[in-house]
Amino acid sequence: ESVSSDGAVTSSSFSMKYKTWLACSISLTDHVVITGGRRTLTTVSRYNKEGWVSDMPSLNTGRAGHGCTSFTSGGQQVLMVTGGYYYDDRDNRLDSTELLRPGSGWQEITARLPRPLCCAVRVMTVDNRVLLFGGSPAFNGSPDGEDYSTDVLEYRDGDGWSKIGGMKRG
Repeated sequence: ESVSSDGAVTSSSFSMKYKTWLACSISLTDHVVITGGRRTLTTVSRYNKEGWVSDMPSLNTGRAGHGCTSFTSGGQQVLMVTGGYYYDDRDNRLDSTELLRPGSGWQEITARLPRPLCCAVRVMTVDNRVLLFGGSPAFNGSPDGEDYSTDVLEYRDGDGWSKIGGMKRG
């Protein structure tokens, strides 16, 4: 189903090529990229307003409940996936990040998230700054009793992730 930019009108459009959920979408100028998800852990597909366009290189690490975005580095558009979990094993929460640069496959970077994060990981790019909000180290909160869902992290290409602040609750 398609939704107008103001949210007032919906219309039937096309069916997805793959049945999936807990995937992540990256909105680009004239298409959207769907990454991972349950049943499609390593699948990356591109869609436009008519439907499926193509499959892209597969993720190295299958993931669902992850965050994703795009940013520009060296004048090139880079796609990113981070965090999440390998759905067949809910104890396998991920602290890894993969990048897709033009002309190559997905590459896992050496810099890790400060801790594994899944479930409501929100990653967005604002003025080419990659920011991560929320996420949880476990499905039902943190096993150590800590709450990391208010952390705000920033990714700097070549430098990795760092905590830059926090959000207030309530």
